[in-house]
Amino acid sequence: MPFDHSDNYEIDFDPKVLNRFIFLFNIARHHVKSYPSDHPQIAKSVQNFLVLLDNLLECRDDITIGVAKSSLIIGDASLEKNAVFKDLAGSLFDCDIASFTIHRSVTHHELLEFYNLLSMEPDEIRQKGGFKFLLKEAGVQALKVMDIDYSSFQSTEMDVIAAPTKDEKDPVVDMHWENFISSLIEGRLEQDGESETEQFDPATIARLINEEKKRKGEAEEQSGEESYDATITSFFKELDKEGLDQKSKAAMMVRLGRLADQLDPNLRRELLNSTFATLGDQTELAENMLTGLSPATLLEIFGEANEEKLSIPPTLLNLLAKLTETTPEGADSSRVIKQHEERIDSEIEHRIRTIFEGSTPGQFMPQIYQDFLEDVLSLDKFDDIDQATTEEVAQSLEGHDIETSVMNVILDLIDEDPMSDQAELMTQNLIDLVRYFIEVGDFASLVTTYDRLQQHHEDAEAFSIPIAEQTLEVYDTEEFTNSVLEGFDIWGAEKHDDIRKLIGHIKTPFIEPMINRLADEGDMTMRQFLMSVLYEIGPAAKEALLKHLHDKRWYFVRNIIILLRRYNDPSIMLPMRRLIGHKHPKVHLEAMKTYLHFNDPKADQYLVREMQCDDMQRRKNAALLARNSKGPAVHQELINIITTGRSDPEYELRAIALKSLAEIGDPNFIPSFEPVLASRNLLRSGLHKQFKANILRSLVKYPPAAVHPFLKRLVAQSKGDFVDIASQVLRRLPKGGTP
Repeated sequence: MPFDHSDNYEIDFDPKVLNRFIFLFNIARHHVKSYPSDHPQIAKSVQNFLVLLDNLLECRDDITIGVAKSSLIIGDASLEKNAVFKDLAGSLFDCDIASFTIHRSVTHHELLEFYNLLSMEPDEIRQKGGFKFLLKEAGVQALKVMDIDYSSFQSTEMDVIAAPTKDEKDPVVDMHWENFISSLIEGRLEQDGESETEQFDPATIARLINEEKKRKGEAEEQSGEESYDATITSFFKELDKEGLDQKSKAAMMVRLGRLADQLDPNLRRELLNSTFATLGDQTELAENMLTGLSPATLLEIFGEANEEKLSIPPTLLNLLAKLTETTPEGADSSRVIKQHEERIDSEIEHRIRTIFEGSTPGQFMPQIYQDFLEDVLSLDKFDDIDQATTEEVAQSLEGHDIETSVMNVILDLIDEDPMSDQAELMTQNLIDLVRYFIEVGDFASLVTTYDRLQQHHEDAEAFSIPIAEQTLEVYDTEEFTNSVLEGFDIWGAEKHDDIRKLIGHIKTPFIEPMINRLADEGDMTMRQFLMSVLYEIGPAAKEALLKHLHDKRWYFVRNIIILLRRYNDPSIMLPMRRLIGHKHPKVHLEAMKTYLHFNDPKADQYLVREMQCDDMQRRKNAALLARNSKGPAVHQELINIITTGRSDPEYELRAIALKSLAEIGDPNFIPSFEPVLASRNLLRSGLHKQFKANILRSLVKYPPAAVHPFLKRLVAQSKGDFVDIASQVLRRLPKGGTP
């Protein structure tokens, strides 16, 4: 059931899926433009896009994307700009496309037609009637475009771009075509169950007429040609009467040709006889109609004209002869074959001359490889290759492996002759490959290319190697950096290690963009990952992080402090001083941790001051950190908290101080517990009793030699529950603890 699109219903696309959708759409476009039409990579990339389209349109029938000069728009939101989006937007905009709508029913063939039209020169598209017209003439139904009409620009209050409705689809042409079809089938066909769109589609009408002929038989069809004569004559009179423009007339004639192309040969002959008789010398309209016929049908009707089965005026017969000569099916004509072969030979010669222009084959490829090829050619025959090897080689020639192989060949050529005369060509090829690898998420190949070019750059020392210099400049651009970082979201965790390695090799261009992303990243796992990658970059990242220490966002500053501490460099302490006493307690806490980490002389002073302040949370944080201090003043303040319990009615602060003292484990602390164990608290008797029990249990953390006599004495003097707890602690002490 189609998804309900009400005006009040809005649906948000998953940003990751949407980004991947645009990437795959653009990759398929590039492949159609770059590869031969039968190349397997085209089928693979289009299929990948169709699979993702089903995922994206899981809850709706179509998606409409608006086009600006350098950006894409969905609904009322402009997609975040990146290299891929700008590339696609620019290509669509050049073809005067204001928006395009993809229906979930789009087919592999329809996508190829769309991409092939995009590969045409913009001027050629305009001369032939515009992209929308060409798309419709190609029979593409599940992919709609809205052309930019520069003569009709006006202000509007519309906020959202919506898919074109049925009323917007060439209403004038559709109206006359529907009238013609209605006249053609009147009294001959029963219209049952066809949708409005399907009812007047040429292929559907042809199918219905063919089926009706089979059902009624030849006897009832003898009057068919007379019926066609009247209908065709009326049709052309109506076109002249309405004063349709030439483009609309051309569209009507192409539809008529497509209808004739699908008819039974006998019915087609009747329809064409009536049409040719009515057209007379109107060769332009006749040519429009003939373009709707397939090459095979053109050859067939040309043969029927020679056999006088079709009555065609001489001028139209000459036109038909020219059309059949230019069709791929004209194999019976020796002249067509000869011209075709000469054209292929000429193209091959031109391409070979381009490859070796200004050089010799030995200069274009490594001599060792040239020698190998000559040895292969000198063999009388090749040995048989086993099936497993054949399959392995076939797999290596599929899709993406070709690009990686080309990359390796170019890099090998650079190794052989880095100052080659073909440097400009190889540089452009490498730059194109770098951009391709970004689009398909092959970050491992980007690392390989970068490392090998960087090696040439470092080895050159006193002189530069243009191939390496110019290609490495791409790695240093903001566009490249943003595309790599977007890969975290687009490609997911599977590619994180490859991206991490790439960033670790390039380093500097990524530092600031990663710091900025760290500031805004909402996912904790991704924050930790970014911090880890920044740490691996090293000193350059550390210096950049120090400049952000006083940012207004406390959570960002906290993460910076944590990351800076990992560098284990005491030089960071100077700018850290201003963060002691920060208004946000978590920033203040991390600053205190950093002071303790580097054993700064002022750390103990800050801790004592914190444990004595009036802010309970800061006192708790300080008491927790105090376990990392070796300062006697800090230890004494912990003991004071336990013995006095100032402003700690719930015993929370005392419990933290007790644990910190136990972690330190100094036996000199033990005598200080005796007054507390002997004390009482009438207002908080339950809490006080529990706290004293916890003091006894904490003694297992201290040296047994100091604990054993203390507990022995306590058991001998005490009465009640503490005797049992003290006895339990004694039993838990390691054997040999008695002095």
